[in-house]
Amino acid sequence: MREWLSKHKNEIITGIITGIIGTIIGTLISSVWHYFIAFVPRASNFLLRSLIDGIYYVASDLTHSSILTTLLFILMLPTMLLPIVLVIILTIEKKEKLKEVKLENDIEDDATGGTHSIETKNYKEKGNKNITKKLKIIGLLVSSTFTFFLLFTYVLIPMVIWDKFERDITIIAPYMEEKEILTLRSDWARMTTRDDYSKIYTLITTKKTENNILP
Repeated sequence: MREWLSKHKNEIITGIITGIIGTIIGTLISSVWHYFIAFVPRASNFLLRSLIDGIYYVASDLTHSSILTTLLFILMLPTMLLPIVLVIILTIEKKEKLKEVKLENDIEDDATGGTHSIETKNYKEKGNKNITKKLKIIGLLVSSTFTFFLLFTYVLIPMVIWDKFERDITIIAPYMEEKEILTLRSDWARMTTRDDYSKIYTLITTKKTENNILP
């Protein structure tokens, strides 16, 4: 037994050290994983809730003049972006022309490379152009989608929410005292979350129900 232990001493020590290190690493990974599993849903819920609350916060800050200004800005946006787009297109065309001139010069100077070298350069140039075009298309799609998301989420939806509130206030105004209407408008102006919106609309719905007003 002693001889066997003496003979395999290094392997045994290595195995013990490896086992200890593996146990420590496994424990750390397990702890990090459990923390990750617990944290990510909370962070996701917080982010989603913040995005939703932002919609109602924007809606509370809307007025007739701000809506008109926003709509005018959206209508003018293409005209404002047109010069930038033209500059980008002209810059791209200029770069393409410079590349063509450079390629022609390379062909003229390539006395030793032969036809194979020229074809290789042309192939590389085409490959680079295709990659660049794909990246531009992807970038355009991503930026367009993101812009549409922002406009839809923080411009269109808040406008719809605000318009519904104004309509409902007009409908229930004859059945409420002036102080109650002013309180509702005050609560609306101070609204920052979806919960605040729910509280306001609980009162509005109650008033509609009490007076048999259709939604």
